[in-house]
Amino acid sequence: MAINRVINLVRVQRGMSLIELLVASSLGLIILASVGSVFLSGHNMAAERTKQLMLAQDVNDAIRIMKNDIQRAGYNSDNSGTLILSGASSTIVAGSANDSISYVYEDENAEWRIVKFRFKSGSPSVVQMCVNTVPKSVGGVALSDASCVGSVSSLMDQAYINVTEFKVVPTPLSTSSATSSIINISLSATLKNTSYTKTVSTDIKTRNWN
Repeated sequence: MAINRVINLVRVQRGMSLIELLVASSLGLIILASVGSVFLSGHNMAAERTKQLMLAQDVNDAIRIMKNDIQRAGYNSDNSGTLILSGASSTIVAGSANDSISYVYEDENAEWRIVKFRFKSGSPSVVQMCVNTVPKSVGGVALSDASCVGSVSSLMDQAYINVTEFKVVPTPLSTSSATSSIINISLSATLKNTSYTKTVSTDIKTRNWN
């Protein structure tokens, strides 16, 4: 009797067959692969989204820097009129190819700051901000001084971003009492090794300091 009970217990506690083990292993691998695929897909989507946001932020920041500085163009603390580069006919001077903009203003140190934003073709192509500061005692600042001989910096991270277009289009505005202009700036850039492109365009009204 006791022997029969032992035999029955052994039969009840019998392990999985080889086929059952293979089926269970296959199901486990399928589930693991599915989970891994979902994780990698989510990770890749997050990485791509991060790249898009980085490009958008850099382009928007470049436009903001230009807009904030251009609005200072022509400022002169002695109230003798809007400051312009000698040889220029207006406060804002656009390049012949409409891919640069130059101007001058008196900065917080009571010096004349000559600023030029320009498109520079290369690998990668960039938009540069060139700044040259001279003391007011020089008596005047010529249009030729608006060259990239002082501080030169790229407005965007050139390790990752390539500028495809930079256009500056000034439109004069005249009234009976003042003359100013609207500057349209368009900037397009791509993220290296991707198809992501970001274009931002803005209008900037220059101030009249008369």
